[in-house]
Amino acid sequence: MVVLVFTGSAFLTPYYIGVLKAFQENFDLSHPSWKFVGLSGGVMPACFAALNIKNAPEISYKYACILYEHHCEIGYIRSMANTYCSLRYILENTIHEGIEDPDNHDYSQLKDRLWIGLSRLPNWKTQLVTGFESKDELLKIGLLSGYLPCINGLKTTWHDDCIHIDSALWTDFHPEEAREIYNGIARPGEKVIVVSPHDHKIHADIRPEKSIGYSFLLKTREDVSRMAEQGYKDTCKYIAKQPFNRI
Repeated sequence: MVVLVFTGSAFLTPYYIGVLKAFQENFDLSHPSWKFVGLSGGVMPACFAALNIKNAPEISYKYACILYEHHCEIGYIRSMANTYCSLRYILENTIHEGIEDPDNHDYSQLKDRLWIGLSRLPNWKTQLVTGFESKDELLKIGLLSGYLPCINGLKTTWHDDCIHIDSALWTDFHPEEAREIYNGIARPGEKVIVVSPHDHKIHADIRPEKSIGYSFLLKTREDVSRMAEQGYKDTCKYIAKQPFNRI
């Protein structure tokens, strides 16, 4: 019984490709004992896991390489102004390629299985929401979770009569309180595992031991692959030390 939390990642999301691959190789993530939480860039692996897209690491790697090479061509500052579009690019393309009929898929099955973090203004404390009736609603909520108004321009940020900002902003500054929120959706006996690609996130259970670099250093497919491999190694190391039931 596990609640797997993917925290904000900025442009270090390729780390999660390896993390997801390691969990898929060791466990049946389609089993109802698994729950997934995604915040900001962590929405992508959380969605892929909850939707049981078995080849998501390979698909998302392909699109991540295309995306990062494009960012290198246009310059890092310009690419930062398109984080909203970048998140949508990988998320939407992987869902379309990984699910047989994404438009008619039964997304209601994700209720109480997939949780997405939202930070509503003026009280920007992160809340977890679940229950998505369609692909469009899933994409909308997922993108709101990673919305940065200061660099993303004017986008639709209204949902449930509230304005939203990047959910990782609050959790990054309040890690202990964030852990309490994650624990809040866990039932007695369920294990909460928090993952981060940032080495300084000391409250994360799975993270690099040292910095894996900065997003503006990711310029080639080899860079994306290196970061994904690090996520895979860190996760395998963590799994090996835990008394998991091999569900």
